[in-house]
Amino acid sequence: MKIGGGCHILRSMNTRTPFVVAAMSLIAGLSLACGGLEDQMNEIAAQGEIVMAEGESYGLSSDQDGCLVASLDKAAACTGGVMEKGTCQGMSQVFMQGCLNTAAASAGFCDGAPSPEAIMDTVNWGVAQCEAAGRSSEQSCANVQQTRAEWCNQG
Repeated sequence: MKIGGGCHILRSMNTRTPFVVAAMSLIAGLSLACGGLEDQMNEIAAQGEIVMAEGESYGLSSDQDGCLVASLDKAAACTGGVMEKGTCQGMSQVFMQGCLNTAAASAGFCDGAPSPEAIMDTVNWGVAQCEAAGRSSEQSCANVQQTRAEWCNQG
């Protein structure tokens, strides 16, 4: 997908995940100094579409809990520098959104999920979910849980 001008890329990725936006903003800021911003943004958008499709495919044979575990595992496996790790973790959230869109429902999956507008409630809920899952040491867990809360509060 060719992105020309402005922040059209954010709409084209079909994701509202703030972490992905933050990672893309970081890349954009650093790329301005190095050049090649449009190419990098196009590459991220293309990667996002592929990852979304992978998530949708995975979800066809999974339930929501399975999507969560797969996304948490993907995020925890991310390595590299700040940009690489941030982009990888953001893509794990894109995977989760795609997965949840096609997965079978899991009982209680959205119970207690706060509105994303309630930022502190969302942060606290995410941390509590990570602790309950034994993943409190994984920094990326709370970001994936934020994606879960956003998905649970759609439409």
